[in-house]
Amino acid sequence: MANPIVPLVLGATATGAVTALRTSLQCPQTLGAVLPVIYWYKTSLTGTGAISCTLLLEQSVDNSVWTTAATVNLSGTTFVSQLFTGVVNAPYVRANVSAINGSGAAVTALLEYIVQAQ
Repeated sequence: MANPIVPLVLGATATGAVTALRTSLQCPQTLGAVLPVIYWYKTSLTGTGAISCTLLLEQSVDNSVWTTAATVNLSGTTFVSQLFTGVVNAPYVRANVSAINGSGAAVTALLEYIVQAQ
């Protein structure tokens, strides 16, 4: 069975946060607490010539107050990507494009569920 892949942001060309995504179910054994979940983050940036982007991957317990789980800096020519793992300790995640530069620059971030930590 393949791991589910969820887009956090697809082809964003401007700064700003995207709509939050609820990532995991609450666990009744821990009185409703959300257990940490391990994810792959797959990010890419495309454009023409020199391109760069700073992408904040954020998490929240209430979909209101956000903390940065990871900062991704992408820069290159025409296409650049980065793959890494992370742990989410909150039920909501979102991508926040804090900077994007270059002709036709567009950023994409995908979240792939790997395993729930125990």
